[in-house]
Amino acid sequence: MNQSYFSEVKAALIVSPVVESYVHNQFLKELEGYLQIEAFLTNDDFLDIFLYITVDEKPQITKYRVNWQSREGTLKRRWDNSSHYPDIETFPQHVHIGEEVYPHQFFDIFEIIGVVEKEIMIS
Repeated sequence: MNQSYFSEVKAALIVSPVVESYVHNQFLKELEGYLQIEAFLTNDDFLDIFLYITVDEKPQITKYRVNWQSREGTLKRRWDNSSHYPDIETFPQHVHIGEEVYPHQFFDIFEIIGVVEKEIMIS
């Protein structure tokens, strides 16, 4: 089950018009696994994706981090569920945009890929 989800994530990157290339590392067991991806974007930005999945009845992302950085290393956005902002209403989920931290209700890697695509294609 993890394998099919991981394959869907990698396929979304392959067909993305803003992903030039990527490398990945993954570890899979029957009830857990992780996927780590370094994606190089057409505007020279960089996307670092880490997804940790456990399986109960269906796969659930229990830990995640997606860093979007400029070619100079400046953080554009980071979505994560680290527990370092307990006052955020969507704790532990949040998004960093530049220096600011905002609530982020729901994590969906495919939605995040779409956000990155949209912003790169309009700039």
